Amino acid sequence: MAIIKEIIKWILIFAGVLIIQTIMIPKIAIFGIYPDLVFIVLFVVSVQYGIMAGIWCGFFVGLLIDVFSAGILGANALAKTLIGGCAGFLERKNILIEPILLLILLLFVLIIHDIIIYIPNIYAENASAAELPRFLFFNSLPRAIYTVATATILFIISDLLFALKIRR
Repeated sequence: MAIIKEIIKWILIFAGVLIIQTIMIPKIAIFGIYPDLVFIVLFVVSVQYGIMAGIWCGFFVGLLIDVFSAGILGANALAKTLIGGCAGFLERKNILIEPILLLILLLFVLIIHDIIIYIPNIYAENASAAELPRFLFFNSLPRAIYTVATATILFIISDLLFALKIRR
């Protein structure tokens, strides 16, 4: 019964984050680049609950994004499944990782995620693979940095709220 409550809780969190991602986040875009809150939540779930949780959450959230986006169907599902599973190796029950290292890993996996999504688009649009470095430098890296900065702020706020909750 407890696992069902946990699953329902994370479904509601992902639904809320997807709504915020589509409605509010574009308003804080800088030169068309905005943070990926869904990815932050997927990363947190993967690190908190492990490989299988990361794989399943990544697949379903990625598939949901694919259904409602104009990209190639399955590209987000594949990318988020792989990244969720890989981030799940960092499960907090098994490994104690410093927060700064987690943020560096978040930056790294965001770039890998974008590469996984971009490669099928190269073939679908008959584009040149030579565009990949330009895409990474001008699109993926700024988005990853913005997402990591947003994650840092969110992690600091959650740590402060958790500390206040313990004091009560």
